[in-house]
Amino acid sequence: MRLQPWTTRLRRKNTVAAERATGLLPAEVQSQLYSSLASLYLPLDESKQEFRIVTIAAGRFEDAIACELEVVSPVDSKPFEALSYAWGDSQPSWKVYINGTRHEISRNLDSALRHLRHRNRSRVLWVDALCINQTDLEERNSQVKHMGTIYKMSSQVLTWLGPEYNNSDMAFDFFETMPRDPDVHWDPANIPELEEVYTLRHTIAGNDLFDRAWWHRIWTVQESGLCPKLHFVCGARQLPAEEAFKLGVCYFKHLYTCCQDIWYARFKSTAGQPGLGDVCTALGKLEEMRATNHRYTFGQILSKFMSRHCSDPHDKVYGLLGFADKEEASLVVPDYAKPVAELYEEVALGLIQLTEDLEILSMRLPDSYKPERLPEGFAIENLPTWVPNWSLDWDSPLLHDLDDRLSCLSYYNASKGSRYSSNSVACGLLPVRAQFIDQVAILSKDEDHMDAPNLAEFFQDWRNMLRITENPGQLYAKCSSITVDDAFWQTLCCDDSPHRRWFRAWWEWCEQHGCDPHQLMSIQSEYSRAEINVMGGLISTSIKMRRLFISKDTGWIGLAPVDTLVGDKVALLEGGRTPYILRPTNERGVKETIQKYRLVGAAYVHGVMDGSEWQDDALEYIVLA
Repeated sequence: MRLQPWTTRLRRKNTVAAERATGLLPAEVQSQLYSSLASLYLPLDESKQEFRIVTIAAGRFEDAIACELEVVSPVDSKPFEALSYAWGDSQPSWKVYINGTRHEISRNLDSALRHLRHRNRSRVLWVDALCINQTDLEERNSQVKHMGTIYKMSSQVLTWLGPEYNNSDMAFDFFETMPRDPDVHWDPANIPELEEVYTLRHTIAGNDLFDRAWWHRIWTVQESGLCPKLHFVCGARQLPAEEAFKLGVCYFKHLYTCCQDIWYARFKSTAGQPGLGDVCTALGKLEEMRATNHRYTFGQILSKFMSRHCSDPHDKVYGLLGFADKEEASLVVPDYAKPVAELYEEVALGLIQLTEDLEILSMRLPDSYKPERLPEGFAIENLPTWVPNWSLDWDSPLLHDLDDRLSCLSYYNASKGSRYSSNSVACGLLPVRAQFIDQVAILSKDEDHMDAPNLAEFFQDWRNMLRITENPGQLYAKCSSITVDDAFWQTLCCDDSPHRRWFRAWWEWCEQHGCDPHQLMSIQSEYSRAEINVMGGLISTSIKMRRLFISKDTGWIGLAPVDTLVGDKVALLEGGRTPYILRPTNERGVKETIQKYRLVGAAYVHGVMDGSEWQDDALEYIVLA
């Protein structure tokens, strides 16, 4: 987990969200751009896992593109590279000769092939637009299952980011010049060649490069994460991905710690100018998937990349299927004709039963954070509350917070290691055993901390709600030694920081300066400004999309989803790692005695996360709908 510091979050605050997916077939397919290719495709033998590759003939940049398609299988394929690029607008279309006849392809694909074509020898590629019959739904269903295998078989993947524009060459200059050795400081005084690239213009160019469509497309995660080698290509420039990954690691090591003051001094600001936090986070997530994707369940991977775009909501699952292990993959049979709600429910239920835990319930995001207008094809009706809506094209910053919180789930054990077990499930319903520990009595205002006009007042309202100022020594809930004040600051961090003095340094910055980045320099503390900044990021991650609450009977304090209501139940569920907020419905389950509940979402409740309140004999059957 690489926490984004407070100042990075401020820079994101007014960022315009990227264009959302349409929910329709890709423009190239919808406009039948590739329909003329259908006559070239011979049927593929599914039993042999056959697929196609395309050989691009040698030529100069301006020459017409000529290529040949051929059918191969995993046992008889010649060496090939795979192309990863972003599908886009089909207009204007460009001509290419395939198997001797002229056909149309998209402008972006034409540009990629011209830049990647060798002048003196042919090049063998796998290109999804050319190697899959896009007009044949049955073939598309079949080939989706084998995409992971194809990328693993390739000698390398060429990531086409597009032609040179928006100073992309400057971005490559930066990535090629900055230190990639973690022991070397980012200090131009010691490395004179850094002077040329350690500039605001180069930083902006880097952000622009990472704002291109490739970084926002769901399919590119699998395409770049499963291959043996990966190269970033932009115009005439190329960079091995491993070199970019090293730079990302160095950025987090140096720019958030020892070299932060050098960065501030050069750019004269701690927040107003763009940094590289989001760029290096994107690199870090990709590097992590390449190196350790086996650490994650398929459900975690689905939610980790939920912000990626696609044209068809089925692809929020199918586009990541290559990362699933054998058991997980057996839960999903690609079928673009299947209703999306049915697909998501099948996947969620299958993962719950396979893993015997309810981690997937923590992937639900508040209804109030849904986009006001959903693209065509993405408005899914009657999805049960316990099933994540992976189709929603959430803003990336929100997903950073969700990803960070999901990565901390293993630290919690609220249900004391209990396992979920139920094989009797009606459509849309999830039977669970629950222990109700209290209900919500008091809630903070429904206000996002990043939108608060005065941050110090925002947190002071929370302290006043707990009566900390007027009674600082009051004991917390059932505890004989922990005060409410202690419980409060640990709740803000979701108990993820053992350092009270670290928190106090951040609170000084907040209370005296409202977390104004320009005043960070004035804080006197044993902790560095970078560490104080990161503490702010930890708190922001913990409380985003949440409200502070106090429970009715015991006086538990915690963080609940923003759409929690007074009267909602606080429950521990068999197989869950955290408490959950549940809302009773007016309906009963399959059996009239079983109460139905809506899942509001996962919660943090201080003093409960370690299983101390779990009682097997207090469990009762309920149904989540």
